[in-house]
Amino acid sequence: MTRPETALDGLVVREATRGLAGTFGGHLLAGLGASVHREEDSAFPILDRRKRKGAPGRVDAVVADESADADGAPIACRVRAWGRTGPRTALPPDEALVQAATGMQTQQWSWSGRPVWLATPMASYMTGMLAALGVAAAHLGRLRGLPGQALHTINRGR
Repeated sequence: MTRPETALDGLVVREATRGLAGTFGGHLLAGLGASVHREEDSAFPILDRRKRKGAPGRVDAVVADESADADGAPIACRVRAWGRTGPRTALPPDEALVQAATGMQTQQWSWSGRPVWLATPMASYMTGMLAALGVAAAHLGRLRGLPGQALHTINRGR
C-alpha cells in the first residue's frame, strides 16, 4: 500500500458557499490535499487558489451554507450563520451582522469609541477552521469504516 502524499489525498469536496466561513474551510481542505471544486468563483479570490472550477464527477464531501444543498454526499458539512433553530434564524446570513450580534465588533478598537468594521472577522475564520476539522475527522472516520456524517458549524457567539 502506498502512502498518500498529503493528509486528505483522494478526498473530493464540492464547495457551495458564498460567505467567508465556508470559503475559508474549503481553502483549508485544499491546503491539506483535498480536491476542492467550486462551480463559480467566490467573493474571496485569494481563497480560491488550489481549488478546481466546475462540478466534480464524484463527491465525498460537500461544504455548503444557506445558499446551497449539502445533501447527497457521504459527508455533508453545513456552515450556517445563525444555526438551524432559534430567534435569529430569520435574519439574513450576513457575516458582518453576525460579528455585530456577537459583540465582536465592540472589541475592535477605534478612535471614535464606537463599534467599527472588523479588520479580521475572527468568528468567520474560526467557523471555517471548525468546518475543515469536521470534514477531515469525518473522512478519517469513513476510512476506518464508520458511516457518513452530517456536520453543522455555526458562525455565532454567545
